[in-house]
Amino acid sequence: MYSRVCSAAWVKGFLAAKDPDWEKKFRVAGGTVYFPSADILKASQALVRKLGAEPVPMARLPGLCPELRPDLLAAAIRAGIRYLLFFPSLWGAELDVVLGLWPTVARKLGGASSKPPEPVAASNEFQSPFLMEDMTAVLAECAVEPLRSQSGDYTTFEGARADLIPVLQALPEWVDKEFHYPPEDRVNTTLAFLEQYGFLARKGPRGKDYRMEVTESGSGWLGLRGKDRLKAILDGLRGELKKTESAFGDGAISLARHVVAYPSEAQLRKIASALATPFAGLDADVFVRLRDFFDYHGERDNPLPAIRRIDKNADFRIGGNFVSDPSPEELEEAWEALLIKFLCLRLLPLGGVKLGQDSGGAACFAMTEAGRYLVGVAEDFELAVGAAGRIVMQPNFDVVFLAPSSKAESEIARFSERKGKHLGTLFKVTRQSILAAAASGLTGERILEILQEHCSGQIPANVEFEINGWSGQYRQIKVRPAVLIHCPEEETVYRVVAVAGNRVKRLSATTLELQDPKGQGLLLKKLREAGIFTRS
Repeated sequence: MYSRVCSAAWVKGFLAAKDPDWEKKFRVAGGTVYFPSADILKASQALVRKLGAEPVPMARLPGLCPELRPDLLAAAIRAGIRYLLFFPSLWGAELDVVLGLWPTVARKLGGASSKPPEPVAASNEFQSPFLMEDMTAVLAECAVEPLRSQSGDYTTFEGARADLIPVLQALPEWVDKEFHYPPEDRVNTTLAFLEQYGFLARKGPRGKDYRMEVTESGSGWLGLRGKDRLKAILDGLRGELKKTESAFGDGAISLARHVVAYPSEAQLRKIASALATPFAGLDADVFVRLRDFFDYHGERDNPLPAIRRIDKNADFRIGGNFVSDPSPEELEEAWEALLIKFLCLRLLPLGGVKLGQDSGGAACFAMTEAGRYLVGVAEDFELAVGAAGRIVMQPNFDVVFLAPSSKAESEIARFSERKGKHLGTLFKVTRQSILAAAASGLTGERILEILQEHCSGQIPANVEFEINGWSGQYRQIKVRPAVLIHCPEEETVYRVVAVAGNRVKRLSATTLELQDPKGQGLLLKKLREAGIFTRS
């Protein structure tokens, strides 16, 4: 019912009616007749045409339609409300009773069209590839202590996910309020990207010590510079849709969200191309109002109606549900939602846009070089450095921020313990934090480079000395289970070696190690045949 009565096609069909028979196919058998005469039908049609985008107080309706007798006007209002052609409501501070068309219907009937977004001046700018920084921070944590997973459904324990929230990059309050990024969702998105890019892998025997561990490619990615880490993520989203799992929960980390149920590759390419087009048409660093952009492009370049015409059985994701027979307005709604999701879940978290606020506080955005690279109109990009990080490195190993800098914050967080947010003492460098950073691939030399880049003065000599010393203490060892064979004397050792050959290795005069534990059963059988039996 919602999709029908909130569609311009519903009202247009009524306005095209020539006689009261229009009502017959909607009326309940034996029910009230709301259009008993052509006069009432015409009166309702006249009222619909005169109601504009703004609701009209009931008291003004006689003046709006002076040609209608009071009885005809009353019958027209009653019939129009019955068939949801217009809607009564309470309006304004005085709660006046008003009558109006559905807003989207009024705009379409009036032929009103949104204007192209115009450039605006913006302040309070924010830009950060915080998804990349979240991936970096979480991967560094996993390098120190792998994430334990539940053996039943392979999901990470809730406690382990909650422990990752403090390592996420802090967002400005107005950005978090405008776009709403719950920490739990950010952790889920980060883990989905890390796993599907092959940086984290599930390992261990199911039902026992099942964990998500850093892979070789994950360690390699951690060691890259910022631009190269970001480029690896963007390349995975560009062009052909390569990934097979999603933060969207629909089966693919791709450039575009799956708005069509069970889409074909041709449909995916068509949607991804149409999705990139409006953003590709924006110049770099030119701000436009967010709402103006979506109002304008939500009505244009929509590939969904064409897909609907070709595939009559296609279901479309609209408002969180799949709809099998969507109205034109619903397809517009789905398209605008797709544009919004692309900006909120792809461009913004990957530094593809920078945000700002106009003089009235409305949210604005501008494309960055990284964003233009993602949508395919730039061959390369440079990672924006953001505001200079004015920090002071204290001899007591406190890191004091004199001015906010998201770039400095995200980089220093990789090898420090967080103590605060925004300004003041935000981090402290400790032996454990340096060793944890070393486990994620950061050398002492690279840590000092990052500090020097953002420090307003020199790094204290004692801090430099300790960082190099702590980093030099880092070592890697391998731990593995072993099957040992303890013999009562050397003569038995020789007999076991004669049976097992190179499948065992001698560790001491009376102790052997089985090289391949999988062959334990066969070896024990052969030993029994040789007169050698085992006991607990």
